[in-house]
Amino acid sequence: MIAENELPFRGGGNRVRDQVLVILSEEFPLTVKELYNRIAKQGHEVTYQAVHKVVSQLMDEGIVDKKGKGIQLSQNWIHRVKDYAFTIDTIYTKGKQYKLPKTFEKPYTVVFDNFSTYVVWIAESFRDGAFTQGKTGPIYGMFYHAPGPLRFNFIDFELLRQMAANCPTRGVCVCDMPFDRWVSTHYKLGGVRAFKTGMKIKIEDDYFVAEDVVIRARFSPETIVFLDKIYSKIHDLKDLFHFYFAEVDKKDPSHIEVTIERNPTLARMIENQIKQYLAQPGKKEGKSSPKIKT
Repeated sequence: MIAENELPFRGGGNRVRDQVLVILSEEFPLTVKELYNRIAKQGHEVTYQAVHKVVSQLMDEGIVDKKGKGIQLSQNWIHRVKDYAFTIDTIYTKGKQYKLPKTFEKPYTVVFDNFSTYVVWIAESFRDGAFTQGKTGPIYGMFYHAPGPLRFNFIDFELLRQMAANCPTRGVCVCDMPFDRWVSTHYKLGGVRAFKTGMKIKIEDDYFVAEDVVIRARFSPETIVFLDKIYSKIHDLKDLFHFYFAEVDKKDPSHIEVTIERNPTLARMIENQIKQYLAQPGKKEGKSSPKIKT
């Protein structure tokens, strides 16, 4: 968790600390003298010694790093700020929008506008038995893309391990793009029982099954285009970090509608179909199956 004194700066603040962080967020690297000149030009009464003292404090706190003769914001600090904001957003969104009913005799829908939030929420919900009244058991999944968060966090690996330990998990997915394979590898390392990519399955939505409950995730066309682009580019952790910091991919256009309902007949149909695919050898997994519709 990011410390209180590391919280994002106030854009219009009068503190020297705020001014230094604002300037370095827009222009870098800069020397202490260059920082002092820019702050003074903005009409703030400040001494060179005060700027030097603040820069030294920021370096001690790991918020800025040396870069040649100048300084710039620390990538580690930027990463921590991002993760902190993401965590707070998830907590607030969960509290307001993602509070689930005890049972799902009637369909219940949750809407996500961020793919990573959706993936992490699904994993947490399975780990905690949120769809099955606190009970945990086998999970079956049928997907277009292998679900994996696009914002990297080591905590997510621990979440995967916990989910797999609580819920023996098996899944198949249609695509076999580089990120599908990368996610599949980590599923298996995390304890997922079985997972295959490149399956000849005709599905319009993603499906999860837990006991008699079916979780259907419907992606907008824009989301599919976005995911196809990203999944085709990410081969490894280096690529994932590149995406995480890339300007071009900062906006996630995702719109995902997740519908949860108790449907024993559909649950058994999906579960049996996944078992059949997993039982077949290789990536050429037999004939295409009929589309699943609800």
